[in-house]
Amino acid sequence: MSPRFSRPKRRGDLFFLVSFTLLRHIAPMEEQSLYEEDGEPRYLTQAECKKLLACLKDWPDVEARYFIKFLYFTGTRLGEALLILPSHFRFDLMAVMVPTLKRRQKKKPLRRIDLPKQVMEELDAAFSLRLRQKEEEQAPLWSWHKNTALRRVKKIMLEAGLTRKAATAKALRHAFGVRAIQKGVDLVTLQDLMGHADINNTALYARAMGKERREITSKLWDDEEI
Repeated sequence: MSPRFSRPKRRGDLFFLVSFTLLRHIAPMEEQSLYEEDGEPRYLTQAECKKLLACLKDWPDVEARYFIKFLYFTGTRLGEALLILPSHFRFDLMAVMVPTLKRRQKKKPLRRIDLPKQVMEELDAAFSLRLRQKEEEQAPLWSWHKNTALRRVKKIMLEAGLTRKAATAKALRHAFGVRAIQKGVDLVTLQDLMGHADINNTALYARAMGKERREITSKLWDDEEI
């Protein structure tokens, strides 16, 4: 039988009631998963990422092409990518300083994400980053509404043959996390890269299964004599 509550008489009682109600509907951290109920991964697999990157090479929409490439190499949230300005790129570090969302601070803290030199040069060629930095231009690289960004990402993924439900922009972020664990990136560093306030969210990526899990666990004996 569901518990019944009388009308709160004081502000403190109301706060308790609202907090209790919210907690009842929030899934515990350990129940979060990288997998759907049917076992489908919520991240793009290595094979799917290769198909997507291959599709991008000849994609005519340059803005959309590099938006997906940016998501792939940075693991940023979609909303964070839409905030990126020319001034966020540091060519002396070969890195981008990403505004971190989902934090309570009024001023969004920046986190550093290193990028391959080739990707930095490609982004510079596509968006004239160095020139726009000299001119102190502050317009975002992608001046899109969030829904527009989602549609463009979905369009390219479908063209690449990624038709399952989990083929979304968020799946690219999850793929970044799984790939980092496969490559041996420690959880503290990955937490910083992904902008997680709670390392328990980062630990989710260490629970990969299937081929990805095999690649992670095989590091236990790669250098061992058997």
